[in-house]
Amino acid sequence: MATLPTFVDASHLISKANLWEERDEARKQKYEKLNNEVLPKVAHDKQAKIGCKGGSKFWYGYKKNM
Repeated sequence: MATLPTFVDASHLISKANLWEERDEARKQKYEKLNNEVLPKVAHDKQAKIGCKGGSKFWYGYKKNM
């Protein structure tokens, strides 16, 4: 019996539309950049990450595999 290939689509789920409060808190704590290393230290949602699709579409949230 032949095995069929499986395709996975990873869609993004946006957690928050903008990150102004997190950016301000990162600046207050003297961090240079707001990235995935700094976000858990300053964000309300500790598990959400900054993601990128296609090199120009950025979001803050989660990836959902369908």
